[in-house]
Amino acid sequence: MDDPYAGVTWHDAGTLGLRGQAWNDEVRDQPYDRFPVTMRDLVSPELWSLSTCAAGQYVDLRSTATDLFVRWRMGSTDKRESNMTDRARGGIDCYGRDHAGVWHWVGCCTPCDHSYGEGKINNLALDGGERIYRFYLPLMRQTLSLEVGARESIEAVTPDPRRPIAYYGTSIVHGSGVSRPGLSHAAQLGRLLDRDVFNLGFCGRAWCEQAVADALGRLDPCLFIVDVLPNNSDTELLERLPPFLRTVRAGQEQTSILLLGDRVFGDAAFMPQRDAAHRAKNRALDMVIDTLRQEGMTGLHVGFHEDWYGADGEGTTDASHPNDLGAWRMSRALMPIVRQIVG
Repeated sequence: MDDPYAGVTWHDAGTLGLRGQAWNDEVRDQPYDRFPVTMRDLVSPELWSLSTCAAGQYVDLRSTATDLFVRWRMGSTDKRESNMTDRARGGIDCYGRDHAGVWHWVGCCTPCDHSYGEGKINNLALDGGERIYRFYLPLMRQTLSLEVGARESIEAVTPDPRRPIAYYGTSIVHGSGVSRPGLSHAAQLGRLLDRDVFNLGFCGRAWCEQAVADALGRLDPCLFIVDVLPNNSDTELLERLPPFLRTVRAGQEQTSILLLGDRVFGDAAFMPQRDAAHRAKNRALDMVIDTLRQEGMTGLHVGFHEDWYGADGEGTTDASHPNDLGAWRMSRALMPIVRQIVG
């Protein structure tokens, strides 16, 4: 049998320049973990485990390739979400930029088993034009290594010098519910804004811990997005969110903070208690913002939306998490709000 990788030169993703990784000047246990190793003893074991998922990280490269290949190894962390495919949880997703600067999907590789994946990204031969390609890492798996291969040359891309966006939130931010890594609404927002977005979404664990706030305060983004209402009740928001934001602000005195209102559950039309909880959380968020502004905190913005996923009820996989359509809608709803703040 012919070797499908004959003539392919492999490039370690780390040498090409990893993007979307916060605290990238701090030591990590594994190269694609999201938290630095110093956070291990400061957060719960559950949150630490979620932080080892590679969500939101990607590699950009320039190539004239007619075929693109990937091979990657994964660790033991595997956040199994019933509303997700193996491709989204553990796959490598690729986008390419056309000559007008528009991103288009190229292809995706599904892992071969629980620890390893390899394959060709594209089904048919690419046109061979020189362009930038972007490879997104798995959303719900720890990635130990990633190599990208081609028979033609591959070059690193000079990083955009603009400051990134740090997006802290829940499983919705993490990417639960979408079918491919590049379809999380945080990844889509990054492509729409042409700006790096740190995906700091943690399934069920956006509890506004002080250790996380301290760590966020060490970053220097152009904007913090805080999207935590789905993981907190209205009373928990009143208790947890003010000290969390005070700590972030103490670390970054000038950076704007955008707080997002709650999403609407897809089945809310038939469950009045959904609407009651939704309104209570949004009222609590308003109260938190009013309190902090009265204390003199500046740079606070709020983004409420009637329904981030769309009003037709078709934007979720399980009522709570966006499917591909819901993630597309949420990224487009967020884009003008973020642009108004950061330009």
